[in-house]
Amino acid sequence: MDLYIVIIFLFIMAPIATFIHEFGHAIGARMRGADNVNLSLGTGNKCIHFNLNNIHITICSLYFLGGLVWSNRSTPYSNSELVLIALSGPISNGMVALVSFIPFYFIPNSYLSVFILFNLWLCIMNLIPFKIKQKKSDGYTIWQVLFEK
Repeated sequence: MDLYIVIIFLFIMAPIATFIHEFGHAIGARMRGADNVNLSLGTGNKCIHFNLNNIHITICSLYFLGGLVWSNRSTPYSNSELVLIALSGPISNGMVALVSFIPFYFIPNSYLSVFILFNLWLCIMNLIPFKIKQKKSDGYTIWQVLFEK
């Protein structure tokens, strides 16, 4: 694989796709009436902080190392609301992947291909239930809500 694609993937495409995923969760939480929604991209020192539609967004120095959304509201979320919020991230990545096929059809290139594939990967992998230490996939969250008390 071309070194430029790897570098652009790691430092631009993957963080954008991760942001899309986490922003999907944030929008899902806002749609369900969350009082506070916080989105954090990356880890390390907090470099940038801003608000977008009452979503508090923090971008850290190691912005390319994952993301996280947490929200709360005065009344607890119902099970269906928790499932909707968990699904919002993968659905966002799936929609972006599908929409990205339009320019790819007219101007096929490796960069757009990698972006589409990574968004599809995020969509599918996050729907599979798994837990690694304290990190849970969206599929695991849905599994817990639907099948565990």
